[in-house]
Amino acid sequence: MKKLLLIPALLSSLAMATEYNFEFTPQVGYDIVGGSLPLQNFGILGAELQYNGFDFPIKPEASIMYSIADYESIPGYKDYADTTMIRAAVNGVYEFDGFDSFTPLIKAGVGYDNMDDPYKQVQRGLFLDAGAGVKIPFSDDIALKLEAVYLMKSNSDTYDGNLALLAGITIPFWEKTKKAPVAKKSVPAVAVAAPVVATAVVAAAAIVEKDDDNDGVTNANDKCPNTSSNVKKVDANGCASLVNLKVGFGYNSFEVTQDNYNHVQDFVLFMKDNSTYEAKIVGHTDSIGSNKFNQVLSVKRAEATKALMVKKGIQSSRITTIGKGETAPVATNKTKEGQALNRRIEVEITK
Repeated sequence: MKKLLLIPALLSSLAMATEYNFEFTPQVGYDIVGGSLPLQNFGILGAELQYNGFDFPIKPEASIMYSIADYESIPGYKDYADTTMIRAAVNGVYEFDGFDSFTPLIKAGVGYDNMDDPYKQVQRGLFLDAGAGVKIPFSDDIALKLEAVYLMKSNSDTYDGNLALLAGITIPFWEKTKKAPVAKKSVPAVAVAAPVVATAVVAAAAIVEKDDDNDGVTNANDKCPNTSSNVKKVDANGCASLVNLKVGFGYNSFEVTQDNYNHVQDFVLFMKDNSTYEAKIVGHTDSIGSNKFNQVLSVKRAEATKALMVKKGIQSSRITTIGKGETAPVATNKTKEGQALNRRIEVEITK
């Protein structure tokens, strides 16, 4: 009689799991029994732990499973209704990038089963498994994981195979830390001038180099005084060249909400007052999701902002759009606050 194969709990991580060292997945499942062992199909309870700290595409994963299966009601088995199974496995998981809102994966590994068989027909031992699945994030911190795993075990001169259908919720923890940049040593300047002369030069420079709007261009050279705090960069004349439009977006959204209309309206008035300027609207995202998905989302955010500006009276020919995806963050993506700052619109201004 063939031997029952055991099923490991093998689930994977969230879209943002590369930001975390570990992920824990409680799970439930259903085993479709193969071979000729007189057992009905049975349910699965278990948990798995995956480590993401290695700089390597294949991630190690450990799992433990518990099940109670029923013997079929056939002559000779009626006195033993239940049998307990405990199994553990170690696997390698590979996740595929480049998909918009989900992450497919494959896995393979080895495990060990332990079954309470009153008929001594099932020997304890090793099994091999291989499977495929998909990870679907539905919040910043939690993902649904679905997969099918096939297991094979040798039983004397035959082989037996079972199919496990699994579902679980994956929760990451222990954020990865990044190495702080090494500070460059500064070389102290050597003062040569006499103290009285130096004081006079500094005083004169302070008068000439005054910068009332703090844009980095002195008043004497500033052709655009009173630069707004929203301006991130100015040109040599002190005129805006890069503006933070302060238009934020929700997770996985490109809708410009009513709360952001005033920020867009202020920039529209600037464009109307300065008809020689043209604007390039640049969309940005946080790091949640794949690179390809975030690139598309950033373009949609830029296009949605342009559409609102055109609706408010700016000629479409004066505005271009691009998306930079997750490539230019202004804050950490390890916190929700940082992710919100990275979901933004900036405008490059040229004459």
